[in-house]
Amino acid sequence: MVTPQGTPVLMLIDDEPAGQRLVSALAARGGWRTVLAGDAEKALAMLGTQDGMMLDAVLIDHWAPDSGIADVADIVRALREQRPALPILVMTCEARPDAALAAMRAGATDYIRKPVAPEALLGALSAATDSRKGDGELRPLSEKLT
Repeated sequence: MVTPQGTPVLMLIDDEPAGQRLVSALAARGGWRTVLAGDAEKALAMLGTQDGMMLDAVLIDHWAPDSGIADVADIVRALREQRPALPILVMTCEARPDAALAAMRAGATDYIRKPVAPEALLGALSAATDSRKGDGELRPLSEKLT
């Protein structure tokens, strides 16, 4: 859902201020407003807030602290339980394909390698959110009520 002002909203789950600033600046280039969650617990709690109801996508830094949620796949699953149609992207510098596979099996929409180029990040966000357009009646009721 795009905000009334026409600005898409991205939730970034990342515990490092430098990473938060970088991704927020890159997303802003593409017209996105970023809301920040320092860990998975805060991100899950934010889903019920006004900002959380207006989210267009979530970007998880693979090294974000998990605060009791075992790994990135578990974070993706937990987000999917609450917001089934919300695009979830995972960003990591990890080269292991099994981490990408686990995130995708858990329901991640896309997997982005760091360091990420601005065009790659904006392209992934655009592709993830463009796929949501036109799904109208097929969207779950929980997504329509936002």
